[in-house]
Amino acid sequence: MKVAIAGSGALGCGFGYLLQKNGNSVTLMDYWEDHIQSIRENGLTISINGEVDNAKMTIGKPEEIEDKFDVIFVFTKSMGLRSMMEAIKHTIKEDTQIVCLLNGLGHAQTLSEYVSQKNIIMGT
Repeated sequence: MKVAIAGSGALGCGFGYLLQKNGNSVTLMDYWEDHIQSIRENGLTISINGEVDNAKMTIGKPEEIEDKFDVIFVFTKSMGLRSMMEAIKHTIKEDTQIVCLLNGLGHAQTLSEYVSQKNIIMGT
């Protein structure tokens, strides 16, 4: 499955790492240039339950990513959701599923501007 992580902080990288480790093709998307360069050059180093691992991961700014994805997990801050969705709308197919695990209210309404309601998976 082709998976994107929009917002690649601690949670996004953790989910992305585990999804890739389980056989999915994962692309991280973020705007923090130092973070992007570090992962490109050194891979993603992660510690889970005291075990440290390093994985090569694809990462880039949203506008650099050309692929279209089956699933996109959004891990932005609440106030950054709309701008991230605008930046990644070219990566969304008609059947792309969006998984939203953000704190706050109104995110499903924002996401419905970019994908069909049936393609939105909300976590609380």
